[in-house]
Amino acid sequence: MDLRRAFIFVLVVLFWILIGAFGGPVIFLVAPVTWYLWLRKENYEELFIGFIVTLILSDSLEPALIFAGNLKTIYILFLGLLVVSNRSIIGVKFQIFASFLPYLLVALLCLIWSPSMLPGIQKTVSYGLLLFIGPTLANYLYGTRKTFLKSFNYLIGSVLLLSLILYFILPEVGSSHGFRMRGIFGNPNGLGLFIIVSFLFYQFTMWQRPSLLSRYERYGLLTLLGLASLYSGSRNALLSILLFYVFDFAFKNFKYLGMIVSIFIVIALNFVTANAVEIIHALSLEEFFRVETLAEGSGRLIAWRFAWENIQESFYLGRGIGFDEYLMRSNAFYLSKLGHEGGVHNTYLIIWLNTGIIGLLLFLGSLIYLFIKASANSLFAFPFLFTVLFSISFEPWLAASLNPYTIVFLITLTGILIPKSVFENSNEEMELS
Repeated sequence: MDLRRAFIFVLVVLFWILIGAFGGPVIFLVAPVTWYLWLRKENYEELFIGFIVTLILSDSLEPALIFAGNLKTIYILFLGLLVVSNRSIIGVKFQIFASFLPYLLVALLCLIWSPSMLPGIQKTVSYGLLLFIGPTLANYLYGTRKTFLKSFNYLIGSVLLLSLILYFILPEVGSSHGFRMRGIFGNPNGLGLFIIVSFLFYQFTMWQRPSLLSRYERYGLLTLLGLASLYSGSRNALLSILLFYVFDFAFKNFKYLGMIVSIFIVIALNFVTANAVEIIHALSLEEFFRVETLAEGSGRLIAWRFAWENIQESFYLGRGIGFDEYLMRSNAFYLSKLGHEGGVHNTYLIIWLNTGIIGLLLFLGSLIYLFIKASANSLFAFPFLFTVLFSISFEPWLAASLNPYTIVFLITLTGILIPKSVFENSNEEMELS
């Protein structure tokens, strides 16, 4: 979008926040009217980016932004109606959705054994909607809106800049967990996840359109990503970014032998993880890596062991999407006595709990299939895949739908499935090959 439209978009978002914070339920009338006006003017770029902004706001714990958590559900339903009713959008192929359809069907089957069926149905439907809507709208915008790629990088920069401003100007809002930066997100790890998916989107941009951003824009965005990684103290973000460069180097210099190199790196990481405390002490990096939480496993080892024990009870077919949350809530008192607060913190274990080993294999199979297909367009696909596979080993984001991380992942995956030669012709509608 041009500068004028961008300025109006920012004013609209600020108006949403103002109404949502002080107007109570009025926001659920004002926001849909805004969406309808954007739709009438065919401002699909604002409509889609507005949805992602809503997801970002919904991750915050600030009381003034509680409205975003309910608004995002209405928003995705609105976008679903848009996609199925607009012939120009419905014309694109649903490659990503079709690939994950077997997993979704197994997830629906598993709801038969769910102890919380209604929330499970809602979560399953929302995940399916995201897989249907996100890639479809992204694919359409890549082909028909020349400015979308740049606009999204500007959104990333704006979110990171605002987070840094809050951290230094209003630290009571922009920081938590021992003065770690969280910005406009719920916690520092949430910001760390946003850094990871944003960094991968930026790298995709540089692969797809290396001249799209000026030198100052590139340096500015990388600086914001670096500062946010530093002040958030997110080990996941730091290691994911470093691993991307390692994987990228391996695939660029060793071609498909890069796969072997990457597997070797994964094996080496297992050794490093098992001996992390000793290695960090040897490098005198105890403060940055918060070695005391590593020694305690940050509660993750407790959660992983507990999840694994419960997986044995429904090994092949799980108990439906959302069962992991039900399980951890139901046993919160017991787990807190052991030293853990929160969820499972591992996407693989969550999917296994919810849909069994069958669902997990279908999910990973769909993911790997799509990246193998994308690798025909660029070797960027595999560094992207391995980085994501590492990140979800310690966080649950890819197992959930209405968060600000999965949607950015899907937008990036959609982009690398599009041949570069077709992508550059951004004035005509295109399809996923």
